[in-house]
Amino acid sequence: MKAKSTFTQAILVKNWLSENQRFGVKWTVENEDPGLFINGANTIDLVANSSKEYKINFYSLKPIVQKLNVYFRNQDTNEYIFYKINLTIQPADIQGKLEMISVVRESCMKLITIENLLSK
Repeated sequence: MKAKSTFTQAILVKNWLSENQRFGVKWTVENEDPGLFINGANTIDLVANSSKEYKINFYSLKPIVQKLNVYFRNQDTNEYIFYKINLTIQPADIQGKLEMISVVRESCMKLITIENLLSK
């Protein structure tokens, strides 16, 4: 994926029991970077002997390489399944070009607003 754009990864989760299951979802990131944002539902419900896609969203402010573990755990039986995801985030595309033309020795100004998404 590219930095500064949202990417959605679908993970196919199977229910191996002949009864409905509710999985709690948690993820861990190795060497967590504050510029990486991850969003997804906290639970997923599956009917007996079926499969369903779980969608997890990623957004990164810069190019990085991360390893992510996603755990699906049945809160009643403590059975679980997990997936390992390797994220490779490439540099962002150019957002746009700003062209300013001015006569020699004459000032030229342009207001550029930049939002800081981090707490620092």
